[in-house]
Amino acid sequence: MRTQYQESSDSAQLKVTEYAAEQDFCKIFHAEMQSFYQLALMLTGSHTKAEQSFSAALSDCLRATGTFKAWALSRSRLAVIERAIKNAEPTLREVPAGVSKQMEAILRLDVFDRFVYVLTVLETYSIRDCAILLRRRVTEINAARLRVMAAIAAPANQVLAPINNLLLAPLSA
Repeated sequence: MRTQYQESSDSAQLKVTEYAAEQDFCKIFHAEMQSFYQLALMLTGSHTKAEQSFSAALSDCLRATGTFKAWALSRSRLAVIERAIKNAEPTLREVPAGVSKQMEAILRLDVFDRFVYVLTVLETYSIRDCAILLRRRVTEINAARLRVMAAIAAPANQVLAPINNLLLAPLSA
């Protein structure tokens, strides 16, 4: 017969093992190093800022408590995104050396538009979740997504001028 103490200690033991530990996050960051770095690079547009975002995200995850093991990968990816948001350089327009043509097209985008594209298209966040992360209105995210899709789909000189002017116009405050 099990005592109440045994049942509660078994339950406590089970709860401890349900949460991600430091070594779980280390394994995730090691396994996902390339994809996390590439995500940070696309968002920040800078190798230095991408490295800083990656390192800071790992530190954040190692200090985190209460993350279920099943959610540890998602939490890690979100930490990289959050750190990249903090580290982004709004004035950056230079493309780092050694990136693919697709990456170059993404890095040449305005910082806000780049974040919207990476989050909503590549990372498949919902428009609403993207708006929450970037602290913007849903309409701003939708407008940026349309601008980016038009800019990436075809070079500016191939898009009809009236549509191009409408889609590429900055948002009013």
